[in-house]
Amino acid sequence: MGSEVIKKFIVEHEDILQNSILTCADLIMLKDKFYCNYMKKPRITEALILRWLHHRLGMNPNVYINEVTNNGIILRSEKKYEAGIGRQTLDISILSNLELIMGISIKVSTSTSAYLDGADFFNPILERYSSYYVKSMEDYQYRRIHKKRIGVPTLLQDMARIENIQQAQKKRFNSLTIVFAKKKQKDEFWITEFEKDFNHKYLFLADTPDLPLREAFEVSFPSQIKKRVFSEFI
Repeated sequence: MGSEVIKKFIVEHEDILQNSILTCADLIMLKDKFYCNYMKKPRITEALILRWLHHRLGMNPNVYINEVTNNGIILRSEKKYEAGIGRQTLDISILSNLELIMGISIKVSTSTSAYLDGADFFNPILERYSSYYVKSMEDYQYRRIHKKRIGVPTLLQDMARIENIQQAQKKRFNSLTIVFAKKKQKDEFWITEFEKDFNHKYLFLADTPDLPLREAFEVSFPSQIKKRVFSEFI
């Protein structure tokens, strides 16, 4: 039922999503409208951005599937990739001739609960910053050995998982985290760390409501998209 409702909502609002001057506020408005009219289902945020990209990358507008292609550019919805440790999921990915060139992670807010799970317990980034979320090393080691969940800052978990995928790629891909809410003071530390160490980008939609989404995105896009596809449709 959830996916059917999301598709119905997307189809009903195609005129907004294919508008070349769609703003960050427009995207938030659509998310809020879905929450109000249907259900609080965070997956709508991924679906909205995916469909906007679908139009901006010149994909066939009559196609509603999880993977679409145009001129060697592939746009994928949620997909698991081989990672340095195990497998990890990207919310949205863009490939050029089968090479991953951009990975996008989408969050409703940075206050969303996040937990270490599976491969996270062996991720060196999460280990490096363990002092920021571990209160008792004894409890941490017990949970790690038994693979039990441990609460962790949302942006830290997010970056660690993206970087885990980076480790399995021949070339690094551009990475971006989109947050529908405003940036919080606690986020500043993680943003500074990860922009510096991993050249990762962040977009907080509620902080730039009047900014056209294509302008907000452009600095994050790899050259393959700007030159070969993206500029043709803006």
